[in-house]
Amino acid sequence: METKAALGITETYATLHGTVNPNGAETKYYFEYGTSESYGSETGEASAGSGTSSVEESALITGLKSVTWYYFRIVARNSFGTTHGVGKPFRTAPF
Repeated sequence: METKAALGITETYATLHGTVNPNGAETKYYFEYGTSESYGSETGEASAGSGTSSVEESALITGLKSVTWYYFRIVARNSFGTTHGVGKPFRTAPF
């Protein structure tokens, strides 16, 4: 599992990216994000399937504040447990 760079960053939204390997078990993923490394917000949970190779995942987040640092990470859970990706920062654009 890997948290990848945020893309398409504007003053109020960004698209978060990451990869998940389900390792053969039905796996759900979501992103945690916020203005500190405590995060505080989550995207909706989605399916990463049950394959055996890494799959690219993404989520659009909106309602962000301009010129603000945000931190995010991908999270995956399945019957083996919950795994957290390494957090990454991004900064929103000015208006």
